[in-house]
Formats: sequence, structure tokens, C-alpha cells
Amino acid sequence: MNLRDKVAVVTGGGSGIGRATAIRLAREGAKVLVADYVKEGGINTVSTIIAAGGEASFILTDVSQEKDVRHMIEAAESIYGGLDVVHNNAGVLSGPRFPDAPPKYWTRAIDINLCGVLYGIYYGVPALKRRGGGVIVNTASRSGLTPFIIDPVYAATKAAVVNLTRSLTFLKEEAGVRVNC
Repeated sequence: MNLRDKVAVVTGGGSGIGRATAIRLAREGAKVLVADYVKEGGINTVSTIIAAGGEASFILTDVSQEKDVRHMIEAAESIYGGLDVVHNNAGVLSGPRFPDAPPKYWTRAIDINLCGVLYGIYYGVPALKRRGGGVIVNTASRSGLTPFIIDPVYAATKAAVVNLTRSLTFLKEEAGVRVNC
């Protein structure tokens, strides 16, 4: 995909894989909406992109909150006139190891790692369709393919993302949207 003048949203864009992806997308010519729930990290990523001559904006987003994800997709369309790429990247470890961890830890990991991806797809697909199609990339993990005894809940959420992604191949034909992880 030629990224020149394409519009991309990257969740978890304030650090790690999300930051690196946002910077790379901008270097390849995309306009990037950096979404993160840590304001300083997101703004830093945007500053780095702009300093290198790219185009980017920041939006404070907690992907575990449906309204935030809906607003993020709306913002991409409002600021840049459309959407071509959704990178559902935000993710967290669950905290103390399951089953010792209280529910507040593992439900947060499920809400971010799985529900955040579901919301990104749910709100992203209609926006991508309005542009004639596009790409969704869901960050999974090797832990989604093999046991991860350090954090079983994290492994379960990433396995769900892998299988969800595999189950959405029909979107290529029906909506012109490729879904990968």
C-alpha cells in the first residue's frame, strides 16, 4: 500500500510499537492520528513526526471506552477527511498472575486488549468503507499462539485477537478492508 496522503490512526501511539509504527507511517507519507491515554507520550510522538516533516495530531483515547474510540475515528475523518488505516495496537499486561489477580486487573486487560480492538474494528470499518476500503492491523503477540504462564490473561486476550483477525477475512471481499495482525 502506498501511504502517501493516506490517513492512519494508531492506538497506543505514545510508546513502544505504536510510537514506532506512527513514526514509520508518517515517514512513508501518511497523516497520522496518534491515540493514547498517556497525553505526554502521544504528544511526544506527534512532535517527533512533525519535527521530521510529517503530519500528525494527538487525541487522548482510552480504547477500553467505546465513546473514546468512536470519537477517535470521528476525529480522523474530521481532521484529515477520511481514514485508510486503523492500527489497533494499545495493549497492557494484566498485573498479578491469574488466578491470584483480583478481577479489576484481568477485566482491564480484557477491556483494553480485546474490547479496544473490537471497538476499533466496529467504528473503523464504516469509516474505511467510506474511502473505498482500507487496512486494519491488530497487534497480537506470540503469547496469542503459545502458552504464556507469566500472564495467562494477556495470552488469552491476544489469542482472541488472533482468532478474531482470522475470522474477519470476509471483510476484504465484502468491504474492501484487509484485516491482519
